[in-house]
Amino acid sequence: MHTIPSVILIGNPNVGKSALFSRLTGTKVVSSNFPGTTLSVLRGMLETKHRSTTQNFELIDVPGLYSLTEQTQTSQRGARFVIDHADIIVNVLDATNLKRNLYLTMQLLQLGKPMIIVLNMWDEARYHGITIDTNALSNALGVPVIPTTAPSGNGVPFLVQALRDTTLRAPAGPVEPTTPDWATISEIITTVQTITQRAKRPLEYLATLTLHPLWGTLLAVGILITTLSTIFFLSELLEGSILQLFSLTLTTPLVWLHKMLAGFPFLQSFLVGTVENGVIDFEQAMGLLSTGIYIPLGQVAPPVTAFYLIMGMLEDCGYLPRLATLADTLMHRYALHGFALIPMLLGAGCNVTGIIGTRVLDNRRQRIITAVLLSITIPCASQTGFIVAMTSRMGSFYAAMIFVTLAVTWHLLGTLLGKQEKQNYQEMIIEIPPLRMPRLRPSLTKLAYRVRNFLSDAIPITIIGIGILLILNYFMVFEFLGRTVFSFLHTLWGLPSQVIPALFMGLFRKEIALSYLKMIPDLSQAQAFISTLLLTLWFPCISVYSILYKEFGLRPLLWMIGVMFAVSTTLGTLAHMLIATFG
Repeated sequence: MHTIPSVILIGNPNVGKSALFSRLTGTKVVSSNFPGTTLSVLRGMLETKHRSTTQNFELIDVPGLYSLTEQTQTSQRGARFVIDHADIIVNVLDATNLKRNLYLTMQLLQLGKPMIIVLNMWDEARYHGITIDTNALSNALGVPVIPTTAPSGNGVPFLVQALRDTTLRAPAGPVEPTTPDWATISEIITTVQTITQRAKRPLEYLATLTLHPLWGTLLAVGILITTLSTIFFLSELLEGSILQLFSLTLTTPLVWLHKMLAGFPFLQSFLVGTVENGVIDFEQAMGLLSTGIYIPLGQVAPPVTAFYLIMGMLEDCGYLPRLATLADTLMHRYALHGFALIPMLLGAGCNVTGIIGTRVLDNRRQRIITAVLLSITIPCASQTGFIVAMTSRMGSFYAAMIFVTLAVTWHLLGTLLGKQEKQNYQEMIIEIPPLRMPRLRPSLTKLAYRVRNFLSDAIPITIIGIGILLILNYFMVFEFLGRTVFSFLHTLWGLPSQVIPALFMGLFRKEIALSYLKMIPDLSQAQAFISTLLLTLWFPCISVYSILYKEFGLRPLLWMIGVMFAVSTTLGTLAHMLIATFG
């Protein structure tokens, strides 16, 4: 038995588990990947006080499950995790859809562990005219039943008290859950629940439109345009503020350090980079303590933060499952289902986020196809900024052709990869939650956790990668490679040798590549276009290589890199041939 009891929060997707977890633990949460399960969970501590006694619980929020016996990787891992790790089970139910939620509840009861039922979304149930007799439900199931509204905290103190009153039991022998009897579930529903008819509210009419083939598509286009516009606006606002903060706080100490290292040119260049008249251009100084820190914090963090904020609100209001349903028919062409669109949208903000988002897909091959498509053909916010910045060098026509090429490549590559996976295709099973107004506090709590988790993973890797690249560049390794090993690139892609450092660095960070390309004075529009196309087709940053390895392993990563180079080399060569032939 654990010194601190483990409390597992488990329930169907979209029942408010995360909001309840946030309410119970605050922001003191960590992400874990438990060995033996490869299941990503959130862990946090709940400290309860009653009179003179204090009791602590470890709360664990697992991914949403519909059943313990469902034959998907997420369900099998989740079921095994609950069976092996739970001292107390808190089963969170959507009070507006009791019958569907009780299927999982009946399986959890078979485990014989201490259990508490939470009827969440109690306010919405009352609004929909749904009345549930909690005492009758508690008697029917033999466990405590607590009604709650997680975002406002209503009912949460009663849940905390129920946890304190729960008596732990010695673990029983191995139990394999069986399929519940729907007749028993229906009998319970008839006994405990009554429904009164009432008028629809405006959001329910809008919810119907979001699934309409025509109006739903038009709404989706409008929402996506608004979302991307808002993300770019917030990104620019955040990036400008961070740049000012860097200039105010770091310029003076870095200029001082630059002067102190005057006798050590390598350290001066490596740590600080270029200083002109007491001013540091943090984007192009090319020092580890200047550009090396500014790139992850000033250019990566803003779009990631903005994207997490907007996507988190779309997630909380219940729109993303509707968008996935709308896109399901289209995604069938690529042996994917509609949910694959969600990580691709996330990838437009940050490919790392999108790759992590492929966890919503239970089929591993579908996850790999989705990861390949978004890593190669969907530019992240930094890559999009890179394309926009290079428009002045290649012209607006070529800039538009970049996005056209990416769209065509997405379709052709998706079709090719999908043909190999038709036999492994799995239909989408998805719950359509009601539309609701997102709550500010849970959204900000989730945003803080996600941004902190992303930065803790991405920043160290990015800074180490930049440091290695700066050392190679200082000793002119790239220049040597451009004159020797990669001299064939002029024939293949029509690029001068000066582009080699930009291409090499662009494998790991596009912002550094941008700095190098801008410093080549005689780069033609065609060369700028081909360079930008190649760098856009390559993985955005070193963090993407890292997360692909973490999610899929070494062999799939090497295969993805091979696909990336095959696609980019083919398109780069084809573009050079067409431009050389037709001008």
